[in-house]
Amino acid sequence: ITESSEGKRLYGQDFFNYRDLMEWHLVKLKSSLTGNIYTPWHAKPGFLTSHLAVSQSVERVLQLIDPSIALPYWDFVADAAKWGPDAVRRSPVLSGALLGSSFPAGGAGAGF
Repeated sequence: ITESSEGKRLYGQDFFNYRDLMEWHLVKLKSSLTGNIYTPWHAKPGFLTSHLAVSQSVERVLQLIDPSIALPYWDFVADAAKWGPDAVRRSPVLSGALLGSSFPAGGAGAGF
């Protein structure tokens, strides 16, 4: 993994690395209203759209390194129209054939 400082030197101030992304994505915040701990991207109505913003940020960093890179786009609205409330479980995008489970047992996000 390229360290953030090295990436910023090589690719510009908008660079961030995988550790930065995981920290930003999985950061836990304490609600000033309830005192509950939560992640701002999860268990809220904006789950899918906020993750599109995360994906767009990742794509921009990749394009700093190689401008020809583009991430695939998942039209979750089309899946919702096809499968209704069961779309997240039935969509081929979240199957083992493509992106895999949204609850992996290990991997790069483990421990966050």
